[in-house]
Amino acid sequence: MPNMYFHKTAKQHVVCITTQGVQKTYYLGKDQSNATKKYHELMVKFHNNQLSVNEFKESLFIELANSYLGDSEVINSISPRTLLDYKGCLSLFCSMFPNIKCTEIDIKTIKEFRHYLLTKKYQGTFRKKTGLSPQRARQYLGLLRRVFNWSYEEGYLKPSDVSFPKLKRERFTKKPPRFLSEEEIKSLLSYPENIHKYCNQVSRKNILQTIEIVKFILATGRRIQEVTHLKRKDIDFKAGIYRVTKDKTARSNPTPKFFPISENAFNILKPLYDRIKDEEYIFQDDNGKQLMIPVLRQRFNKILKKLGINGVTFKELRHSFATYLLLSGEPLEAIQGLLGHTSIKTTEIYAHITKKYLKKSINNPEFNKLLNT
Repeated sequence: MPNMYFHKTAKQHVVCITTQGVQKTYYLGKDQSNATKKYHELMVKFHNNQLSVNEFKESLFIELANSYLGDSEVINSISPRTLLDYKGCLSLFCSMFPNIKCTEIDIKTIKEFRHYLLTKKYQGTFRKKTGLSPQRARQYLGLLRRVFNWSYEEGYLKPSDVSFPKLKRERFTKKPPRFLSEEEIKSLLSYPENIHKYCNQVSRKNILQTIEIVKFILATGRRIQEVTHLKRKDIDFKAGIYRVTKDKTARSNPTPKFFPISENAFNILKPLYDRIKDEEYIFQDDNGKQLMIPVLRQRFNKILKKLGINGVTFKELRHSFATYLLLSGEPLEAIQGLLGHTSIKTTEIYAHITKKYLKKSINNPEFNKLLNT
């Protein structure tokens, strides 16, 4: 039998009951005697199979949020880091409005939450910052909308049941993506040659593997999660293609995505491919399991620190791939296909990077010399 307990965030007694495979949290109030009475009433309904999952219309929003975060499809479609961010956002909203119902979220509630996000003070030794950026605040509000959209898809609510306000479309100026200079790329790729001779075998192996991943991203433009999910069975050397299974848009567009294997990518993949079995990961740890992205980030950051390169993550390697292809004369449409962007507008951010290079080209000494003859 499910146990009743006191929820510190909601500041009231709650009980979690699983009905038809869905876990739902029932909020019973602050007063213990009333909560106990409601608890026994719920238990009677529970044992008589009278509880239904379609009871969110008059329920608290915190119940809907908990069901969303507990959905296995939602959990499997996002990274653990994103899931943690979702939990933080929804718990923040629910701590501000612990007793708000799904039907009571209106424009006033949204404005109050947004104002709090923009002025919220972060405490801590390393990060002393006031408020989120407007872009980040909009993402948090978008998550609330995503929870409701999920409830519509699952049949828990109807759009007519909810009066969630339509968010005003805001346009923010985007910073041009950071990409590595030619000198930074050369120093990064030549790093294994400069490994200290007293470096132990384990750390040397980890460094070489990290640099191989860096080379692969620079050669293909893949995201780090796509690289860590790449398996032997996803590669077809005869056809000269490989399949990406962990794509950013996999949930909205489940169509398999295939990309060509370049000569540089072939030189990286073939030796690894020949040493492993079909179901194994191309880039794996010592136990043959999938590499953890936080561990890879830590290794990569150590290498960058020793080289004196700042402001670079695995994402900037992808930016570098796209930027240098564009500077080499490749059309945006081709780069869009290689990156796997669903919209050309996403790829157009790289067109702005090349402006300063175009300025150099127009002032080319040989070109000016020709005109002045």
